[in-house]
Amino acid sequence: MLYLWVGQIVSRSGDFIFDVAFVLLVLKVTGSVFDVGLVAGVSALPNIFAPLVGVFADRTNRRTILLWSNVAQALVCSGIALLYSSGHAPFPIVLVLLLLLNTGGVFVGTSLPAMIPRMVAKDDLAAANGLFSITGSFNQLLFYGVGGAVVALIGYTVPIYYDALTFVFALVTVLLVPSEVGAVLSSLDAKAAPFFTSLREGFVYVRRNALLFELVCVAVVVNFFLGAVGALIAPFTVRVLGAPDSMFGFVLTALAAGALVGATAVGKVQIRGYVGKLTFAGIAGIGISVVFMSLVVSVPSAFASFALVGALSSVVNIPISVLIQAKVPNEMMGRAVGTIGACATLTVPVASVASGGLASVLSIAGTYELFGTATVITAVVSFIAFRDLRDARY
Repeated sequence: MLYLWVGQIVSRSGDFIFDVAFVLLVLKVTGSVFDVGLVAGVSALPNIFAPLVGVFADRTNRRTILLWSNVAQALVCSGIALLYSSGHAPFPIVLVLLLLLNTGGVFVGTSLPAMIPRMVAKDDLAAANGLFSITGSFNQLLFYGVGGAVVALIGYTVPIYYDALTFVFALVTVLLVPSEVGAVLSSLDAKAAPFFTSLREGFVYVRRNALLFELVCVAVVVNFFLGAVGALIAPFTVRVLGAPDSMFGFVLTALAAGALVGATAVGKVQIRGYVGKLTFAGIAGIGISVVFMSLVVSVPSAFASFALVGALSSVVNIPISVLIQAKVPNEMMGRAVGTIGACATLTVPVASVASGGLASVLSIAGTYELFGTATVITAVVSFIAFRDLRDARY
C-alpha cells in the first residue's frame, strides 16, 4: 500500500494546484460565473461513466487500469497547458480535454478503493481509509494555498504543467506495486459474462441491497445541493468577499484543514456501531454551515465556515467508504463502487451548471442560503425515512 499511497500524495498535489489555477484562469479569461459553473459540471460529468468503469475494474487487473489512467491523464493535462501557453485555447476544446482528464480520474477513483481490501485486514479498513483521507486533506491544506501563491507569482499555466508531471510520478509508483494486488478475486470467471450483463449486475446488486440503495438515494439529493455550492466557491471568494484571485486557494486550504481535522477525529474513534447516525449528523451540519456562508462578508468568517464544512465532510465520507468496503464482496467491489459513485453524483453536473445561472439571478449568497437549507431538510427527512442506513454498522 505504501507505493500507492505515495503516488497518490504526489498526484493529488498536482490536482489541487490544477483546480485552483484552472478555475481562476477560466474566471479571468471569460469573466463569467456561468462558465465557472460549466467547468464544474464538465468536471463532474465523467462520474456518470463510473458503472462502466466498475465493470472493467471487476474484470481487469486494477493495477493495469491505474497504469493506463495515469498515462492518459499526463497526456491530456499536457495538452491543456500547451493550448493556453500558445495563446489559442478555444473554450469548447478545453472543456473536451477537461472531460477526458476527469474521466481518467474516475478510472483511478473506482479502481484504487477496490484494491484497499486486498492490502489490509477488515479491522484495519477504517485506519487505511483514514490514512488516505488524512494525507489527501493535508495535500489540500498545503497545495491549494501553493496553487494560489503560484498563480499570483508566475501565472496559470505552470501549475497545469506540474499536474501533468505528477501523473508520470504516479505511473512509476504503480509500476512498483505487485500485479497480484490488483487481481480480482472471484469464485466465478467474471470475464465469462457479457460486458453489459456484468454492468447490469452492478445496478441490480445496489438496488437489491437496502442499505446501499438508501445510501444512493440520500447521496443523489445531497450531492445536487452541495455540487451547486462547490461550483461557486471561486466567484464567492472573488466577488462576494472581494478578495484577490490568490485568496481562492487559501479558502480551499481552510476547507482542507477542516477535512484533515475531521479525518483525524474519525480515525481515532470507534465508529463501527453508529456509522449511519454519524453520516446523517454530518450532512445536517454541512447544510447549516452552508446557510451560515450566505451571511459571511469577511475572509476570516469564510475561512471558519469552509473549515467546518471540510471537517463535517470527513465525518460523512470516511464512514461511508468503510461501510461499502466492509459490506461488498471483492468480486462486486468495482461495480458497486462505480454504480454508487455514478448514481450519487448523477445530478452534480446539472447542479453545477444551474448554480451559475441561479447565482446570476438570486446572487451567490442567496444560492448558498437556498441549497444549505435544502441540505438540512434532506438530512432530517432521510434520517426518519431510511432505517437501514440510519442503523447501519459493520
